[in-house]
Amino acid sequence: MVIFFAIQLAFACPSEDLYAVGLNAYVIQVEGEALSLEMDIAAGKLSDRDVVTQWRRILRSCDKRPPIKAFEYFIGLTDRLYELGEEFQATALWQLQKRYLIRKSITQTERDVALSYANFLRVLQRETGIAVRWNKEEHFLAQGVISTARGSDLVADYVVQMWKK
Repeated sequence: MVIFFAIQLAFACPSEDLYAVGLNAYVIQVEGEALSLEMDIAAGKLSDRDVVTQWRRILRSCDKRPPIKAFEYFIGLTDRLYELGEEFQATALWQLQKRYLIRKSITQTERDVALSYANFLRVLQRETGIAVRWNKEEHFLAQGVISTARGSDLVADYVVQMWKK
């Protein structure tokens, strides 16, 4: 019974805003643990990593469906990006047109992944009141990131600003 209670506490819905770790928009500090949603080719698909399970538990504990849907959409796009990368690597160098088309799809999917991540963060804030912010005290360049986002300390605003056309 005590073990179950400890697991539940580890994945409770946060009661206050969360902060990005350093200058990495995809690493968020949750109850003292850095949860990374970065794509890492060596680690395989993001959807196969433990951090996704942790985020799912956190989001379920918040008892709001829209953030879960936005998160799952983001994770699905990261899987698509991974698969495109594998397809690109498997395509022979002499198949220039096919490689060009795959690379073009990768570029668009990279943008879609970033914007879907920003959407997830915005939906999380709208539905739960939990914002993901830059921590100005943690990194001396955080103020520059905030300036890039037109003065907003929200990670989602920075991501959108960086990826808009």
